[in-house]
Amino acid sequence: MILWLALAGLLQGPQTWSVLPSNPTVGDTVIIRRLLPGPSGVRIRARPLSPSSVLEPLDEPQVGRAGSALVLSYAAAFFEAGELSVPMPSAELIYADGTAELILGDTAKVRIASVLPATDTLPQPQPSLGPLARDRKSVWPAVWLGLSVIVAAGVWVYLRRRPRQLPVAARGKVSAVEPPLERWAAAGEVRAVATVAYHKLRRTIDELEPRVAGAADPAAMLKELEELHPHWPHEEIGDLLRELDRARFAPVVASDALALDEQVVELCRVLRSLESEVHVRET
Repeated sequence: MILWLALAGLLQGPQTWSVLPSNPTVGDTVIIRRLLPGPSGVRIRARPLSPSSVLEPLDEPQVGRAGSALVLSYAAAFFEAGELSVPMPSAELIYADGTAELILGDTAKVRIASVLPATDTLPQPQPSLGPLARDRKSVWPAVWLGLSVIVAAGVWVYLRRRPRQLPVAARGKVSAVEPPLERWAAAGEVRAVATVAYHKLRRTIDELEPRVAGAADPAAMLKELEELHPHWPHEEIGDLLRELDRARFAPVVASDALALDEQVVELCRVLRSLESEVHVRET
C-alpha cells in the first residue's frame, strides 16, 4: 500500500493528498496522506491537524518512508457528509546539514458518504399551533383564601395574648421536686448540693416562723428565734447554717455535702414536730 501511495504521489505531484478508505462514511476513521521528498537524513516536523465542526483528529501526525519519499499521515473522523475541503497543516523538512524547508499544507479533498439510506428524509417542519384558549378564572377563591389566613392569624394572636388560667386545684400549690443531689455530688457539683440544703433549711424556718422570713443576717435571725421559739435547738440550727454557708463558698468533698443535707432533712423534721406539739398543746 505504501508503494501504491508513492506511485500515486509521483503521478499526482508532491502537493496531492490521498484518502483511505476510498469511500468513507460519517464516523469512519479516515487516513489522509501525502508524499514528501525524503533524501537520506531528512526529518519531518509535522504540525497537528486542527479540529473543526466537521472533523475530529484521532491521532498525532505519523511519518513513514516509501523508498526515497516520506509519507505524512493524519487520522481523523468526519461528522458531515458531502465533498469537504480540509485545510491541512504545513510541515517542515529538516535536512542533515541543518537547513529547513517549509512545505505548505494545501487543501485535501475528502468525500464523505452518509450512513443514512437515500430514501430517508427529514419531515417538513409543521407550522406552529395557534394560542390555546384559556378558561376565565374567578378571583373569589383567592379572596376567600386571603381572608381565611387573616382570620386565622388574628385568632392565633388573640389566643397567645390571653392570660392562661390555672386550674382551681393547682392555684397556690407549688409542687416540690427534690433535686438529684447524689448525681450532682458524683458529678462534682458539691457547692450546688450545699446551696440546695441551705435554702431547704431556710425555707422550713420561714414557713414555721414567717416573722423572720427573708432575714439576711443569720445571727440576727437566730437571736430572734431564741425569743420566739425558746424550745428549738438553736445551737444546732446555728452550727448547721454556718457549715452550709461555708460549704457553699469553700471546697468540700461530696460525702460531706450529702451528710449536711441529711442533717438538714432531720433538723427540718424535728422543727416541724416541735411546732406540731406546741400547736396541739395550745388547742
